[in-house]
Amino acid sequence: MLSEVTSGEQTLEVMSTFIQLDGKVYVFHGYTAPAQFSSYRPSFNNTMSQFKRLSDRSKLDVGPSRLRVKNAPRNGTVRSVLSGLGVAADELEATALLNGMVLEDTVDSGTMLKLVSR
Repeated sequence: MLSEVTSGEQTLEVMSTFIQLDGKVYVFHGYTAPAQFSSYRPSFNNTMSQFKRLSDRSKLDVGPSRLRVKNAPRNGTVRSVLSGLGVAADELEATALLNGMVLEDTVDSGTMLKLVSR
């Protein structure tokens, strides 16, 4: 389904797909400015047409992520303190963002930090 939505002075072109599965209806929207719609339309179509029942056990058996709060054990940069608390290198930036910081910011000892554990 294609539609155009206008809010104030901005207009968006919208492609919507509705999929019914197991008594539920899922909706996917792809939207962009009208001038770019023709270039995004193939991506919208491809993405929306790929919907299917999930059967991959490795994805179905994923447990919840838990948020825990720890105090910074020492003064230092966000990068060094999070690393010291066991945050994986590939999760440092996201964890800093979760705490409203960037890796180069400084943290005082005792500052409460949110950490994600899986």
